[in-house]
Amino acid sequence: LGIDGLTKNNSDILVEFILDMEVGVNVSNKNVKGGRSYPRLNNLRQRLAQMIRLLQERGVKDITKISEAEINKFFSEMRKGIIKTAKDNPYRSVADYTKIFKSFWRWYMKSRRKIGIVIPNITEDLDTTELGKKPFVYLKKDDLDKMLPYFEENEQVILLFVYDSLIRSPGELLNLKTSDMFKENGEVWVNIPEEISKTFGRSFNLLYSGEALLKYIERNKLQPN
Repeated sequence: LGIDGLTKNNSDILVEFILDMEVGVNVSNKNVKGGRSYPRLNNLRQRLAQMIRLLQERGVKDITKISEAEINKFFSEMRKGIIKTAKDNPYRSVADYTKIFKSFWRWYMKSRRKIGIVIPNITEDLDTTELGKKPFVYLKKDDLDKMLPYFEENEQVILLFVYDSLIRSPGELLNLKTSDMFKENGEVWVNIPEEISKTFGRSFNLLYSGEALLKYIERNKLQPN
């Protein structure tokens, strides 16, 4: 099908890489074995495609023919902020892009070695250290309130509850029971048991979603377990 904005050579090699990663073929010995999840595959596709588009603007029509000097210069300029995002901002996650390219190149080396073609490792000197601390990503209550009208009633309750309870993962949410919610002294609480927690067991007073959550449980006739 091809990938928009890429030359045929670049699109073909990227599709080949993604298909191999889907089933876990030609994975580098330095990486975890097995197929990658669809979110991971999508992340690999998006970031590699973006890097290749930027390299095409610099004359690299076939990513497999890129030189060690070219790729080192590319990531050096990304780190210095010379290469910027579409919004004209410096890239904040240069280390992530570098690691993905290194994984891609190790895959390319291994896949070609199987058919008798030796590809030099041009990524040995690439810097994968972080550029300081990554910015903390957060969502204000006002931002959430603007989003809620776009969802139906039950979904609104779930989103408000997740925000309110500091649930850490979909797994924590899906493993909660209605018996983990309780009312005490006029306040609604949620208890997140140790056995389902990503971190540690904890209880929270639900400041925003308590009453709506109790109505949700009643409306959907949810039993304690």
